[in-house]
Amino acid sequence: MVEGVPARWRHLGILPSVITDPADPYRTWWFWPRVRQDRVWFAVSQDQHVSWQATTVQALAQSSTASLPLRVTAQWVMTLETGRGVMPAMEMEPTGTFLADMGALTGVAGWMASMGSTPHSLVLTWGLRGRVHTGLRLVTLWRWRPQSGWHCTLGVLQSEPSTALAVPSIPWDLQR
Repeated sequence: MVEGVPARWRHLGILPSVITDPADPYRTWWFWPRVRQDRVWFAVSQDQHVSWQATTVQALAQSSTASLPLRVTAQWVMTLETGRGVMPAMEMEPTGTFLADMGALTGVAGWMASMGSTPHSLVLTWGLRGRVHTGLRLVTLWRWRPQSGWHCTLGVLQSEPSTALAVPSIPWDLQR
């Protein structure tokens, strides 16, 4: 795994989250948890080669090549940040939070992914910056069904009153 991390990042002591694409078991997705200058780092690997790319959340939301979970959750992040866009069409906990928090964010602090507890599922988490050194955590559960593709079955929008309560593996950087 260390060989897949660019040399300039190895000294940081942070590892990316790496998951197997449920639609293609020979491909893995890599998520660099830090967001710098509004860029998210994402990689796809086939066999031994890991190909990293920097992109913005907006570009990821509009990408035709990104997988559905990445593209759709990036669209939801943009909706939460701008107050304009598509509302999630799945069960959201707590009820009404997405609508209440639209337009209240100032950017992305980090992101990660992990395999879900059931086969062919993944959890995609975005750490979002709030206005006064607070934040939100958008956690989505996705399931892959061979007949119909990706479906988001649950979303949780959790308040992060301080960086101490943030997702431990996302190195939160609320200070810009």
